Amino acid sequence: RGNISSKGLNGKVEYFGPKGLTVIKIEHYKNGALNGKYFEYYINGKVKTKAEYKNGELIGEIQEFNEEGTPKKG
Repeated sequence: RGNISSKGLNGKVEYFGPKGLTVIKIEHYKNGALNGKYFEYYINGKVKTKAEYKNGELIGEIQEFNEEGTPKKG
């Protein structure tokens, strides 16, 4: 779910898993480009991936986590 305008996606967009009960991804857009915090989740609700974007460009590094919520190594 999210907002679409003539300039593309805008604001917070949520993607839901099977049966539509669990949020599995949250993205933020501005004029169709990723802009803001980005999260992916495991079905158990723990964060799988975390990143931040500005005007479609990745800021810093993508952080990945295992299903227990511990950061993945290398």
